[in-house]
Amino acid sequence: MATTKIWPIKSGYLGKVIDYVSNSMKTDEHNFSAREIENLYNAILYVEDANKTMNQEKHIFVSGVNCDPSNAKTEWVETKKRWRKEGGILAHHAYQSFKPGEVTPDLAHKIGVELAEKMWGDRFEVIVATHLNAGTIHNHLLCNSVSFTDGKKYNGCKENYLKFRALSDNLCRQYELSVIENPGPSKRMSYPEYTAKKNGRPSKYDAVRLDMQTCMQWSVTFKQFIREMQSLGYWFTKPQKYLYIHHATFPKGKRMINLGPAYSEENLRAYFRSWNTLPLPEIPPQIPAKNYVFSYDNWQTLVVNIVATIEAVRVCPDQNRAMYRLMADEIRKFEKRVEQQNLMLDYDLYTDEDVLLYKSECEAEIGELTEARQRFRNALKRAVRADDPEKICEYKDEISLLTQRLALMHKHIRICNSIVDDEPELEQKQQQITELAATQEARQQIKNRSRGGYER
Repeated sequence: MATTKIWPIKSGYLGKVIDYVSNSMKTDEHNFSAREIENLYNAILYVEDANKTMNQEKHIFVSGVNCDPSNAKTEWVETKKRWRKEGGILAHHAYQSFKPGEVTPDLAHKIGVELAEKMWGDRFEVIVATHLNAGTIHNHLLCNSVSFTDGKKYNGCKENYLKFRALSDNLCRQYELSVIENPGPSKRMSYPEYTAKKNGRPSKYDAVRLDMQTCMQWSVTFKQFIREMQSLGYWFTKPQKYLYIHHATFPKGKRMINLGPAYSEENLRAYFRSWNTLPLPEIPPQIPAKNYVFSYDNWQTLVVNIVATIEAVRVCPDQNRAMYRLMADEIRKFEKRVEQQNLMLDYDLYTDEDVLLYKSECEAEIGELTEARQRFRNALKRAVRADDPEKICEYKDEISLLTQRLALMHKHIRICNSIVDDEPELEQKQQQITELAATQEARQQIKNRSRGGYER
C-alpha cells in the first residue's frame, strides 16, 4: 500500500539559508535570484540527506533520472537558463510512502526509480531518494519544473496527479504489494491548522466547530440549524456538490465536510432526522460575556484586561463558546499581547504618548550603542594586528554585550510599534465584547418572558 502526494516548490517558499549558495551567487551571472536558488538547493539537499537515506550497511539510496544526483543543482539551473524559464515554480516534490514492514529499502527505491521513469523519464530531470529515518520507508521524488527536451514546464494539475497515483498503484500490484483500492478524500490538515494544533493554539475552524455544536443543541431541524448559524455571522453556499460555510474571517469559504465527517451536510441532515433517538451531549454551563466587560481609563489597563480575557477563554473554551468565537483571532496573538503587556508594565507605559516617548529613547540608545560597538570593533582589529589575546577576548565580550543590548532595543521598538498600531483593534474588540454581553442579556430576558414553547 503506497500513499502519494505532489506539491510545487515556489520561489520564496522554503526556509533555511545555505551559505555556499549565496557565496556562489557573487561570481555566477544568471537571472535567478539568490532566494530562488536557495529554495531549489534546499529541496535537493533535503531529498538527498544522507542521514535519511543511509541504512545500517552505509548504503545510500539516491538515484538520478536524466541527471547526476551529485551535480543535479548545476544541471537543473543550466536547463532553466537554456530555455529561459527561471521564474515561477522551481520544482515539483512528490512522495510515495509504503505500509510499514511491507517493503525493503532496496525494493522501495527500485519502485521509486521506476515510477520516476514512467512519470517523467522522457522529458524531465528527477532525483529519487528513499528515506529510512521515519517510521515508514518512503520515497521522495524531486522533478525539475522545466523539461530538458522541449523547455515546457510540467503541469501540476489534478489529472497528472491521478496519473502519478495510478502508476504507483500499478507498480505496487506488479510487486505484489497492497493497494488502496478506493481512496477517499484527503484527511490532511491545512498547514495553518497543523501549526496551530502543534503549538497548542486554536485555529479559526475550532471556533466554527464549537459554534456548530452549539447551534445543533439549539435546533430541531437542519433549516433551523442554518438560521442559527446565520445569526452568528455565518453564511452558506453550494456552488456544486458540496455545501460551503463562510465567515468574515474566511470569506472564501470552506467545505463543511472538511471540518470533519460529523459536520458534512449529509451527516448533519441525518442527525436532525434522527435527533429524537440520539443521546444529547451536555453543554457545560456558559460563562456570560458580561463577566468580561470592564472599564478602563488608560491603554495599559485595556491591554492587561484583554490578556486576562484571552487566557480565561483559552483555558475553558467549552464554557466560553460565544467568547471563543469572538476571541479566536486574539488567542492566536496571545504571545504578542503578552509582550505588549509586559513592556507596558515594566516601563510604566500608560498612554500612546508614553509608548512613543519610550520608543524615541530606545532609538537614541541604539545610536549610542552602535557607535560604541563600532569603536570596539576597530579596537578589536588593532588587537588582532598586535596579536594580543587578552585584549581580543575583552573586546569580543564587549561587542557581544552591546549586540545583545541592541537586539533588545530593536525588539522593544517593534513592540512599541505594535502597541500603537493595535490600539484601535483592541478598542474595537472590547466594544464587541460589550455588544455580545448586551445581546446575551436581551436573549435571556426574552427567554425568561416566554411561556410554554418547545423544549428538546
